Amino acid sequence: MSRVGVGKKALVWILSTLLFVGCATFFKEEEEKKNTQLDYPQELEGVQDLYVAGRPVDALSKLDQFVNDSEKIHWFGHAYFLKAYIYESTGELDKAIKMYREAIDHGSQYESEVEAKALYNLSYVYERIGEMQKMLVSLVDLSKRKKFFSPFIARVEIPARLAAVYASMGRLELAQGIHEDAKDHYEKMIRRNQLPSTPEEHSKILFYLGLSSFDQNDENFTTLLPKLRKGQKYYLYSAEASNSPWAKRSRERLRNQYAKLWGFILNYEPKNLNHDSLAFSRNKQEKQLDRAADMYDLMYQLRAEEFPLASVNKNSGKIMAMSQDWLEKIEKFTLGLDLGPAMVRNKKIRNRRLIRYVEEEQKPVVINKESQQTKKAPSKKNSNDSNTEGSALPEKESSEKPIGQDPNL
Repeated sequence: MSRVGVGKKALVWILSTLLFVGCATFFKEEEEKKNTQLDYPQELEGVQDLYVAGRPVDALSKLDQFVNDSEKIHWFGHAYFLKAYIYESTGELDKAIKMYREAIDHGSQYESEVEAKALYNLSYVYERIGEMQKMLVSLVDLSKRKKFFSPFIARVEIPARLAAVYASMGRLELAQGIHEDAKDHYEKMIRRNQLPSTPEEHSKILFYLGLSSFDQNDENFTTLLPKLRKGQKYYLYSAEASNSPWAKRSRERLRNQYAKLWGFILNYEPKNLNHDSLAFSRNKQEKQLDRAADMYDLMYQLRAEEFPLASVNKNSGKIMAMSQDWLEKIEKFTLGLDLGPAMVRNKKIRNRRLIRYVEEEQKPVVINKESQQTKKAPSKKNSNDSNTEGSALPEKESSEKPIGQDPNL
């Protein structure tokens, strides 16, 4: 194989291996578009072997030697990029940022593709250290360099990440517009079978579509709930797509948001009722009941409407178990409210009613024996029909439970 071929293969291998959360993911077809007019420097060919052998210090030394001694200035941007990538992989993020900037500066003069991909990686480093404003600037610049990336990265990943940054800054209207555009492109690619083949890529983009669905800094129940209804499915599908770090991040994101929503329920305090302790307690518990019912419905929406049942991996299985835990916690909390079973029993939820109250048997009140003897005993069918609207679920035709449905129903 020629040195050009070996060089291409080595660079592709380095850039596609040892990736973890925060490191950029590259596609083989993009990496094969390297400069074909110049031979890949032999001095850089050994960097891969040194790094894979667990010798990053020697790999960095080899790159420094190349920059100091070589006259092949056209390839310096590649050297800076590889140095930054090694620093990023080893967690030396300050040095990684510096080297990515060197690669960007050099690439702007000699090779625009190196500039674009260094900028792409740099945006992930900024995300890791929480520099959201710098990440935003990087993503805006990337939006102008889409020709250097695959259609999936250019039309779905970069816009979804950009929307997520705007959402984190509270610029929700702008974030929603970009999110919808990324979602539409994603759905078109699904229909046309144009998505990347790796499950990790699916998990990553679905994670960012979820992240861009709502403001990460919601401070009240009424704003967080509808956005979580919209965004939770993306996290769920991300967890289902692969058993990757992105899937784990999606699962943890859901866990944190549910805990936040639950905190809004527990910590609710009525206003302007401090003068009347009885009214204060009553109002607080009624509002807590309303919110608990909404969260209960959110759990059923996740389980009954959105959970993909084709296959269940470790992360999506944990989400399913987590939703069941929340259902039981909400039921237990509701049972403890001092509002009386009738009020709770008549509280309707879009998907289901609160199980413990709904299925609780209600005994008819007996006035006296004489009146009971003069009345004809109702048939079994009429007895069921006499129940109040909120007292029981419709009688099931079969004892078999659909797959994935709560066994208590």
